[in-house]
Formats: sequence, structure tokens, C-alpha cells
Amino acid sequence: MIHPPIPVLAYRTKTPRVCADVPSGDSSDELLWGDGRSSMALDAAGPESSQVRKKVLIVDGHRPVREALRNRLRRLPNIGAVVGTANLRSALEYVKVLEPDVVLCDPRSLGKPPEEVVQLLSGTGSPVVVLTTSIQEDEEQALKQAGAATIVLKGHSFLSLVESVFAVIGQQPQ
Repeated sequence: MIHPPIPVLAYRTKTPRVCADVPSGDSSDELLWGDGRSSMALDAAGPESSQVRKKVLIVDGHRPVREALRNRLRRLPNIGAVVGTANLRSALEYVKVLEPDVVLCDPRSLGKPPEEVVQLLSGTGSPVVVLTTSIQEDEEQALKQAGAATIVLKGHSFLSLVESVFAVIGQQPQ
């Protein structure tokens, strides 16, 4: 099976990490292409501790939101890869290749009914954490029925988001 090249931005720290923004047709996306395969490319450096670093896929139509989340998440020691995309089609392709431990998604930003977006993403096997600016009780129930593991308001603290993500993947943040 031939895997597409995985885009890799040159975000490297003392702890090797892979961060990327999957092309969305936005010509302002700047990428360096790494020729890797599935989780092998993302885990090439290997974990520093006995705890395996997790992979996160961010699906949000707003580039500043993706960049802010990616920049904050990549600094966490138990996050090994953070990949972002602005459209559902790319998200579905990359969730197959990258096999993320969690998908952070603002389904309203993708131009399709939010329940449909969550159902498609959760059907891939990766848990979906919905990010949204506001939500009504009936919307919350519909998103959870569609497969959302949890829902986090964008206005809440970053710590709240991190705690929600790690609760979903069953690990304590470091």
C-alpha cells in the first residue's frame, strides 16, 4: 500500500516532535514535506519515557485557531505529533494515514452539518473532541449521538481543553 507523503513543518524542540498543517487549498500554508508512513513517521524519534507520546489531528476551518492549538499542544511532553487541516476531505484521508489518538474538531467551521462531520470523523475509530464557540443543549445531545467523545467551548482555558483531550485518550497530561 502506498501512503502519501506526510507534510511536516520544521517545528523541532529538544523533544523531537512532528507538527504539520495539511494543505487545504489555502496558498498561505507553508509546508516542508517529509516522506514518512503512518505512525512510523510520527514516532520515528521514539518516546522519551515509558509513556508513548500521542498524536493529535486538528480539524478547524480557521487557520489562526489551528495554529494556536498546534503551537500550544506541541509543547506538551506527551504529545508527539500535531497535525492540522482546514477541510473534512483532508481530515478523513489523514486520519486513515496518521491514526491519531484524538481528533480536535470545530464541525461548524467546515461547511457541512456538524452532526455529519462528527459522525464521519468518529466512524474512523479516532475519538472526536468537538471544539465550538457556543452550544445549545439539543445540539450537544445531537453531537454526542453522532459520536463526539466530549465537547469543549473555545472560550474555556487551554488547561480545560488539555484535560478533556487526555481524559478522552485515557492519559494524564504532563
